[in-house]
Amino acid sequence: MYWDIFRDYVVTNKVPPIGESYLLRQYVRVCIDVFRSFDKSELTLDELSQSYSKGNIRTLDNILRELRNIGLIKKEGDHFRIKRQDIRDVTSLKEYIKSKLYRHTAYIRLRDSEQKSIGLKEIVTTFKQIFKLSFAEKTWDIYSKYFVSWLNYVGLDFNGRLMPALKRGSKSFEQYPNRETFTPQSRPQKIIEVFSNVVNKRISDFKKYYHELYDLKALGLIAYSGHHIRLTEKGVIASKIIGTPELNKLISNEALQTKKIGEAVKFLSISPNSSKKEFAAALSHVVSGISSASYKKQTINVLLAWAKFVCS
Repeated sequence: MYWDIFRDYVVTNKVPPIGESYLLRQYVRVCIDVFRSFDKSELTLDELSQSYSKGNIRTLDNILRELRNIGLIKKEGDHFRIKRQDIRDVTSLKEYIKSKLYRHTAYIRLRDSEQKSIGLKEIVTTFKQIFKLSFAEKTWDIYSKYFVSWLNYVGLDFNGRLMPALKRGSKSFEQYPNRETFTPQSRPQKIIEVFSNVVNKRISDFKKYYHELYDLKALGLIAYSGHHIRLTEKGVIASKIIGTPELNKLISNEALQTKKIGEAVKFLSISPNSSKKEFAAALSHVVSGISSASYKKQTINVLLAWAKFVCS
């Protein structure tokens, strides 16, 4: 990086802006939701999970790490604190994030490039130049989509060169969680109950059912923007078989397409008489990225419930 700065200085006789380099590894919406759930000066991970949605959310500690990277919160001991006391509303929040992204090395390079249009391909290429890391192409694509979600949130589009298909208002990349990394938050019977409530328009408290709605979105049955929920084509089909074994079969088939549930089902199918301890040991690699012991235990229990549901 320092060589690039010196080279640009020699060529232009001007000191180029020194950007901030970090990969955004979460969609902006989940990070903003967690940030807004701070209702006092400091919170522990367990307290925050309760205040957010009556329990842990998906990889909450990773979302908190993202908020620290962007400079919105800080960690002192076991407590998380709001770092930016000057942020009092959505407008000031967006202005702050915009100023941070404006100094992001990837944004600076793409903004100053001669590319006539900027899409995921160009973003991935720029990421690879900045971050000398070895990721699968699919992972680079995911990180580029995360980056775009943050740009859209604050209205940055490389001076109008961000491809229209990536801009807000087009099909949202937040619409369906990635099935390779998706971690189920709720047990299948609760999912079915909430789905029935969605169909009958009985969901008045979006935050209360965040976990179930997130899982339903991952299974491809619903989509939502803000608090507006709609059924997908698959969701419409499912709505017509509520209360029948066919719905369980449909949901099981969709669940099997997610990596973590698929691995849980595979183990239980091979070892149907295994103990919970044996199940947890076999699935330990699936939850290895979770630092919270309570969330890790909860995830194992949820995966076991899904495996039993699919195998029944």
